[in-house]
Amino acid sequence: MPNRDKITKKHSEAEALYKKILKQSNDANAWINLALIYGATHRESMAIDAYNSALLIAPDNIQALGNMGFLLYQQGDLAKAEGLLQSALRADKNYLPAIRNLASLYLKQKRIREAVPLVRQLCVIQPDKSTELKLALLLIELENYAEAKEILFKLQEWGQLQFLMRRSGHWDGLDEVDAKCLRAIRQNPQCTDEPHALTNIP
Repeated sequence: MPNRDKITKKHSEAEALYKKILKQSNDANAWINLALIYGATHRESMAIDAYNSALLIAPDNIQALGNMGFLLYQQGDLAKAEGLLQSALRADKNYLPAIRNLASLYLKQKRIREAVPLVRQLCVIQPDKSTELKLALLLIELENYAEAKEILFKLQEWGQLQFLMRRSGHWDGLDEVDAKCLRAIRQNPQCTDEPHALTNIP
């Protein structure tokens, strides 16, 4: 575990360096680095001010837009956070931190229909099973059963697929899915057919 005094000294030295740079040149990257230091040392309001200074110089800087949006999201200012994250994605539609945080913001507000395209985009840019499963569960909430079924079948999530087919009333192939679910439970007693709860994007 790192020594807290050393971390504090390291941050203080870096803060002094970037302030010195800013006295010589009003540089957006220096403001962003200073904001990161403020954020890491729990001085969020100072971090937001520093990101604002960076954006006055470079209005389309995706790191400043995305990081400031995330800080405001954490503080509960969801309207401003949404605007900043959307601006970051207008500057770079594939900027992963902004995609994740905006999707999480929409899910927090139960705006599933707006979250789904972002989660789908995450599955394309950085595919992993947990994100694809989240997408399938969101699609079930929107009653887009056909696409959800395709994803669950690909992931071999037999318990979830069983739940989906019963919920949607699509019985074709249910016996096969029931058998696969039972086989999975026998092979792994911790496996159940209970549906997962919807969660925010990590």
